[in-house]
Amino acid sequence: MKRTLISSILLLSAPLLGCASTSRMAGEQMDDNAIVRRVEVKLAGDPDVSSTKIDVDSLDRQVTLTGTVETEVQKAEAEQIAYDTRGVEKVVNKLIVNPSDAFFDNDPDMWITTKVKSALAIDPDIRTFEIDVDTDNSTVRLSGEVGSDKIAKRAEEIAGEVRGVKGVTNDLEVSEVAEQSEGEEKKISEGDREPGALGGQTEQPTEEKEQTEKEKAEEQQQTEKDEAKEKQQTEEQQRKDADSKPDEQP
Repeated sequence: MKRTLISSILLLSAPLLGCASTSRMAGEQMDDNAIVRRVEVKLAGDPDVSSTKIDVDSLDRQVTLTGTVETEVQKAEAEQIAYDTRGVEKVVNKLIVNPSDAFFDNDPDMWITTKVKSALAIDPDIRTFEIDVDTDNSTVRLSGEVGSDKIAKRAEEIAGEVRGVKGVTNDLEVSEVAEQSEGEEKKISEGDREPGALGGQTEQPTEEKEQTEKEKAEEQQQTEKDEAKEKQQTEEQQRKDADSKPDEQP
């Protein structure tokens, strides 16, 4: 009777637990939907970002921003607006800066600077270096340090290919430290190691190696002798103990 009662209680409580879990999930979904609406309203009401194309998603109070903006200022402003929205705990900013043609007409130098930076950032050989980009009257100036003359030339070519650029002043400097670092990485990747090296460690000379193996063999032999001697002494002691016991009376 007691077992039947417990089973009945469990069967009755199971749907309630399921309902509680479903209600909790529904509540979280409603919170995320409310957060999305709040962020969208605040973005639409901000004069700096209202004209941009920004998509807002929220999951577990984490807001993700995707889409395009025209300036880095707009990207940062959109992120701050989302952070300041009630209920938001984290913001993932995936916005892409992509100046429009209208922005080019209003401020061509800023448009060119942004476009050059974006082009340099996606090049696998250049994006690891910090290159400063400045534009004055459609003439781009590149400054900073890079690892080789080849990379400096490539950066200049990329800047010159951006629409609206009339000229490029290449003030990039080749860093000896960066160049040496590149050479070392290339040397390791090609497996070019000094003679006598194996896996970055110096190989042990043949004579020392043979001597070490010989010592190990001698130690092993001595250990075996000691064990055999100890075993023999133990057996002798057991025989003596057996002989010294008095004969049992019938």
